[in-house]
Amino acid sequence: MRQSSDPTTTPVGDPQCVETMTLQHRGGSVAVTIPSVAVKLLGYEPGEQRDVEVHEGGIWIPQGDQHGE
Repeated sequence: MRQSSDPTTTPVGDPQCVETMTLQHRGGSVAVTIPSVAVKLLGYEPGEQRDVEVHEGGIWIPQGDQHGE
């Protein structure tokens, strides 16, 4: 896991949608599916590699370029 003290972006404004999702145990990690409305709004594609930023207040998956591009 790459650590960065300079995040690329942070969440701004109110959420466009909110869904309650169940965190699923995956080895030493947990996983959650990204809701279909978020996939459509943000243009995520299955199989893409995305940076996942961990902040004090939560987890952020930037919409911009894939995997540090």
